[in-house]
Amino acid sequence: MSVELAQSAFDRTAVDRLSSALREPDWMRQRRFEGLLGFDELPLPSGRQLDWSKLDLATLTPSRELAVKQTCLPDDLVKRGVIFCDLQTALRDHAALLEEYFMTCGVPVRDNKFAALHAAFWTNGSLLYVPKEVEIEIPLRAEWFAAGRNAGHFGHTLVIADQHAKLTYVDRYQSDTDEGAGLFAGVTELLLGEGANVVYIADQRWGRHVWDVSTCRAVLQNDASLTWLNVGLGSVLTKNRIETILTGSGSSTEMLGVTLAQPGQAIYYDTLQDHRVPYTKSDLQFKAALKERARTVYEGTIKVRPRAQKTDAYQASRNLLLNRNARADATPTLEIEANDVRCTHGATVGPVDGDQLFYLRSRGLTRTDAVRLLVAGFFDQPLAYIPNDALREELRQSLDQALTTG
Repeated sequence: MSVELAQSAFDRTAVDRLSSALREPDWMRQRRFEGLLGFDELPLPSGRQLDWSKLDLATLTPSRELAVKQTCLPDDLVKRGVIFCDLQTALRDHAALLEEYFMTCGVPVRDNKFAALHAAFWTNGSLLYVPKEVEIEIPLRAEWFAAGRNAGHFGHTLVIADQHAKLTYVDRYQSDTDEGAGLFAGVTELLLGEGANVVYIADQRWGRHVWDVSTCRAVLQNDASLTWLNVGLGSVLTKNRIETILTGSGSSTEMLGVTLAQPGQAIYYDTLQDHRVPYTKSDLQFKAALKERARTVYEGTIKVRPRAQKTDAYQASRNLLLNRNARADATPTLEIEANDVRCTHGATVGPVDGDQLFYLRSRGLTRTDAVRLLVAGFFDQPLAYIPNDALREELRQSLDQALTTG
């Protein structure tokens, strides 16, 4: 299926108009045009029973109504060289940093069709740069809100953690549910220097008219460590690429997913644990609970390159069906080109355990409360990786609320 582009507002004139309105430097304007060309030339992402004909770009217009509100950075961190600002401010005050890292070594402009469209039409975003040896104790946040009917939104997150930097960062994406269709084609780039330690949380709560087609990639240098949690609570359809590239010896990642799929919602996750050098470790746990008529598709790959000896990698997709007509598909894959590794994977799909449900009912709980308790326990394992108690409890409450009211 092709994405309809006849008389689309996503064209060269729109790119030129947007870049001129933002008074961008020539290098950014050229990067936008390269993205538009890539969108025209690259194929659509594959997806099991994913019908792209339902996404009609001819009915959408690129929108600048994507607001992002960031944590106010304390003065002591500013004095230590931390940069946390929107991308328009970054273009003005930190152009050299942005030119070097924006869609170059993380998610290149022509990485895939929708990343290329993002490169052409991005309108807002966050830059976080943490210098060497700087540790940030408080979680930093960016609160995103998309408005406008039949709009295409393109938000960008760029996190650069220099050597031995330490931080926790949260992106929360929200919108009301509106008539018509909406598109969010986001890009997240997490670049971790030697020995950096990053906790990153992407909390997605789009309205039920939004197609979320985003690309998220982390690149880790020697001894870097990343804990990465993806929370999926919104959208009508989500098709996300979530990838960690381990390019430095001793680097490690914990890739975690928590999804509560509402009635009629479709969630597609494509993950990659890419081990390129020796002595790297990755641990992936994606969990989904599905209500009636919900659909999830997980396709994950552990890739071990020929020289990546002593790789230690694990991958698990666990799916809990809360109704009989929910459906979850999981395809974990190993691509191993080295001979001294430890790699395991697995997937499970099943209903709520009848014995556990009976036990809780026999203790006086209603069926609704018993299911809530079982789902909370099901999600507790990936949430336990979040080191901040307040954040962990906030996410638990959000999941419980979505289970009750979604």
